[in-house]
Amino acid sequence: MEFRPFNYGEDLQEVLALFGTGLSKTGDRSWFDWKHRDNPFGPSPGFLAEMDGKIVAARFFLRWRFRNLAGTIDAIRPVDTVVHPSARRQGVFSRLTRYGLEQLATPGLPPVYNTPNSNSLPGYLKMGWEVYGEPLPYAYRLCPPFGNFPQATVGSHYPTEVSPEVTVTDRYRTDLSADFLRWRYAGPVYRFATSTASRSALLVYRMLSVRGLRVLSVSDYAGPAALQEGLTRAAARRENCYLVHTLADLPEWPVGNGGLRKKKGSSLVAVRDAETLTATGLIFSPGDLEDVL
Repeated sequence: MEFRPFNYGEDLQEVLALFGTGLSKTGDRSWFDWKHRDNPFGPSPGFLAEMDGKIVAARFFLRWRFRNLAGTIDAIRPVDTVVHPSARRQGVFSRLTRYGLEQLATPGLPPVYNTPNSNSLPGYLKMGWEVYGEPLPYAYRLCPPFGNFPQATVGSHYPTEVSPEVTVTDRYRTDLSADFLRWRYAGPVYRFATSTASRSALLVYRMLSVRGLRVLSVSDYAGPAALQEGLTRAAARRENCYLVHTLADLPEWPVGNGGLRKKKGSSLVAVRDAETLTATGLIFSPGDLEDVL
């Protein structure tokens, strides 16, 4: 088995077909271009495993960027990996991941992090990765329709007239920008709420169905902290939905004061050799942890 870098012009169609054996993305070039070519942080490096002249595995690393008061730091996220059924149970996942990281290590490996699921986490732990901090919990809560909150404009297209105000602290969080938010939340599942009184606030959310109940799931927010809860309530009222799902127990992502809370589920973050990145701590939005990426 041989490993080599991915070549977009020569390998794309075969890789897309390979994705169809494990990721259900066969032939979906628009998805690939959006995720791995149009990312404002840069195109994704990819690496392949070949056997008898055929590509049997592919591994891509999504470029990411964090910002704090001191500036920005680039990182990479191992994301889409697929191994053809004929090459499974041979350690290809770990070997291809190590190969990719070795290729990216010159002149210096950027911090690496990921949000693995229960299937992929054991593989990362075997490679020496560690779970960062505690699992981040989510909560369902009631969001009452009454109270004083801003009038909101709600739509399914990114509001280009909005200039989100981003709060920067001494802790690292995703480097939000209008270009990033427009790219990251380009999918049809996302909706956007803005305050008619302030063009500096943007709420990104999805509408979910949980056991027959409509749920407003917050994905991201950029803007003054004082407007977040009111804009969430305004969006919930516009959607005629008063059950909200978001991160719980994090000061940066308050679940508000309305109604009952019930923790449900959690997300894991795994890191490798990321002392620089984790020294001051990380802040994640719900969107950073969604399995969409």
